[in-house]
Amino acid sequence: MGIKTIKPIQVVSLFLFSALVGTPVFADILTWDGDTDYANGIGNANGNWNAASVWSPSSGTANVTWNSTIPDEAILGGTTTGTTILTLDAATHVGSVTYANTSTRTFTIAGTDANALTVDTGLFKTNGTGILEFATAKVIGSASAIVSSGSLRFGNIASTFSGGVTVNSNSTLQINADSNPTTVGATVLNGAIGTGPLTINGGTVDTKNATRKIANAMCINGDFSLTTSGATLYLYGLVDLGGGTRTITVSSTTKDAIFCASMTNGAIIKGGTGMMSLTGSDTPSAIVSNSFSQGVVVQEGTLEIDGVDSVQDTINALGGLNPTLYGGTTFKPGRYGNDYGIVLQHTESSVPVSLIQVYGTTFNGVISETGGSVALSFVFNESNTPSYTTNKRKYVLSG
Repeated sequence: MGIKTIKPIQVVSLFLFSALVGTPVFADILTWDGDTDYANGIGNANGNWNAASVWSPSSGTANVTWNSTIPDEAILGGTTTGTTILTLDAATHVGSVTYANTSTRTFTIAGTDANALTVDTGLFKTNGTGILEFATAKVIGSASAIVSSGSLRFGNIASTFSGGVTVNSNSTLQINADSNPTTVGATVLNGAIGTGPLTINGGTVDTKNATRKIANAMCINGDFSLTTSGATLYLYGLVDLGGGTRTITVSSTTKDAIFCASMTNGAIIKGGTGMMSLTGSDTPSAIVSNSFSQGVVVQEGTLEIDGVDSVQDTINALGGLNPTLYGGTTFKPGRYGNDYGIVLQHTESSVPVSLIQVYGTTFNGVISETGGSVALSFVFNESNTPSYTTNKRKYVLSG
């Protein structure tokens, strides 16, 4: 006979959350069972959310049916692996949804726009290494979403939940649909991650192998990774760097992550072998004026300034400060000449041959060296021609 339990720490944390945000305690805490037999313990069978007697109460002797009139707290628990699909067979109202499985199980919430899921407080993915997925489900209400472990996925562009999404270290937010509209600085009306801000304290943001366009405002409070998996991620929301220097690691080498709106209140370091762009769009026209506390640092991969119409546009995109380029990196400062300086960061005691590529029709700035004990020499070469510029200039660092 199974024993119906819920970890005390989960109950306490949920009640504290309710107190902090000023919402009432939920009518009950119900754990998905998937069958009608209370006595056989918590199961993870597929089923309809509102089917009769498929939810197990925190105390009692029999399973119950979900009641949207007084929204309960939904727990998706257990200890087994595999996949469970919960289908929203009617418009459904919940207090919150918490993933409490201690293994790698995937819980997929499926639905239609008509059978939306209204969530009052939160969607919590703070346990286990599995996945909580709102695949086709439309999520509405005032809820916020928090992912601190495993993965949290959203896939319905019609979602309008307004509390925002927070990504913490050791976790992944996977975005499987766009925002609406996709205009720089515009108010988001609906989208995969709702209408609220995207707060990144760490972890990874992933686009699941497809081009995505996200316009939610962003607050970046820590280092994180962008995984585009061979596609392109367009970020149209204004970016607040939270007063610090943030390392943004872009891993895709074939496509890139494009920040189309202004970045302020901090500085950035470009990491990873992929490409990151600081301005531009899918149809480059927007001109970005960033405000950084120090010059952009390119430690790995490529930094591109695209969609610009003048030298000043490039300077504005860099916050008016000189970028710092490490050996082996590529800097594409736009289609026009550049009047700012470039600092070549030389960190090793000797450099065999390390290549820094600077793209542009002209280069009038000053190149300087910093770090290292061996002087650097520069070799100029215009033999290679990228498709959208008249030349490519190479500065080869050699010890």
